[in-house]
Amino acid sequence: MISLITFLLLATPIDVKSELHPVLFNGRPFSKATQINATWMIPMDDVIRGIGSVTLEPSFRIQGNTLFARVGEPVGRQLFHVNKAGVISAHLVRKEGKLFFPVADFVSAFKGGVFTPGDLNPGESINLNFTVNGDGILGAQQ
Repeated sequence: MISLITFLLLATPIDVKSELHPVLFNGRPFSKATQINATWMIPMDDVIRGIGSVTLEPSFRIQGNTLFARVGEPVGRQLFHVNKAGVISAHLVRKEGKLFFPVADFVSAFKGGVFTPGDLNPGESINLNFTVNGDGILGAQQ
């Protein structure tokens, strides 16, 4: 019985909508969001670029589907930085070899409230605005 349940969970297809929406971070182009399993997601590569890096290290670590932030030295031109170490998300999703990060968890990492986009028109942008250096795990740069 357990093996049947495990098979059903692993065999469940990932539902991806092809519609992309630009994501603006404090008014600047940052990413493109898509829906995966009814959750708005952004590519982890865009989050890494937003921190000013080309790799996860030294700012992030991934274990399974969990993303951890680590405090380190600034690594380049950044939209945001790590304020303190902690778990940012336990909901990473891998699709076609790419890692995706829930927009709602990204917003929570800034203590930016709750992400509720409602119905978006085709091509409509998602605007994320945060105070500079807030007290979340991540903080916005000027």
